[in-house]
Amino acid sequence: MHKLLVIAQNTFREAIRDKILYSIFFFAFLLLIASIALGELSLGHQVKVTKDLGLSAISFFGILIAIFTGVSLVHKEIDKRTLYTLLSKPIYRYQFVLGKYLGMLLTAFAQLLLLGVIFTFLLLYQQKYVEFGIYQAILLYWMEIMLITSIALFFSSFTTPFFSGLFTFSIFLIGRLMPEIELLLKRTGNPIVWLLLKGSTALPNLNYLNVAQRVVHQEPIPPDYILSSATYTLLYIGLFLFFSSVLFARRDFI
Repeated sequence: MHKLLVIAQNTFREAIRDKILYSIFFFAFLLLIASIALGELSLGHQVKVTKDLGLSAISFFGILIAIFTGVSLVHKEIDKRTLYTLLSKPIYRYQFVLGKYLGMLLTAFAQLLLLGVIFTFLLLYQQKYVEFGIYQAILLYWMEIMLITSIALFFSSFTTPFFSGLFTFSIFLIGRLMPEIELLLKRTGNPIVWLLLKGSTALPNLNYLNVAQRVVHQEPIPPDYILSSATYTLLYIGLFLFFSSVLFARRDFI
């Protein structure tokens, strides 16, 4: 456990030095601030616009952080040749993978926490209170970020950062469009297209983790929904981390 924490701590320190993360966070901050201005332009719907844009910003930029950190950190270790030094020590490769994952989660969590605090103050400025549903939505977005990070790490364990990012973003896009894919699945008559669509349904359905519209319209989110969504997500995370560890253990770095 100590080895995992050391790797996670070093990964976190390295990630927060990355200028691209600060750029992403800066644009997310600007979008959160802009949500108030756009809300003021929509008469009678100011708070709804702020909630909608704010939650969208937290989700989108959180996913960007997950992808950028997930696809590049392992490659950077190889590029700087620090990986060889680490693996020469009494560290199992699965410990390296899990340590990297924890470090990336710490990085994403720090960014998400800051954005969440800013978003809270914006809502307090507009309506003097914050509904509990806002934090339920952010919690599910955090679960989504955990999942996307594990997917990014999975691809980075055996391919280049470019393809890792491409594949990870593709899975994210498919996961968010899963309701539309299931609808097309019922309507298509082409067997090849049907097989492709059917295969894509085996990927994580990220629509379960996106409750922004329900929160914006003040629909209650039952606790059992949060629990079932978290369980669903953790199963996929465990699966991707398992295969990441297996593939990384078999990779030849000589």
